[in-house]
Amino acid sequence: MLAAQPIAEAAGEGDPPGTLRRSAAGWRVGCGEGSLRLQEVQLSRGKGTPQSIQSAVNGYPSILFDGAVFGQP
Repeated sequence: MLAAQPIAEAAGEGDPPGTLRRSAAGWRVGCGEGSLRLQEVQLSRGKGTPQSIQSAVNGYPSILFDGAVFGQP
């Protein structure tokens, strides 16, 4: 992740850490407290160039989808 904006959420409203979610405001990933609205990411796939989160989701729908969980063994 290269650019993100913190989102404060009320207790019990957030997703488990590492969970990617789509909302009307864009893509966010759950954190220990609140979440981050993703804006720009850089993946270690393809050319590995910085791109908007929407471009990354469009290019890699098998790994970036609503409900994907990162950091799972």
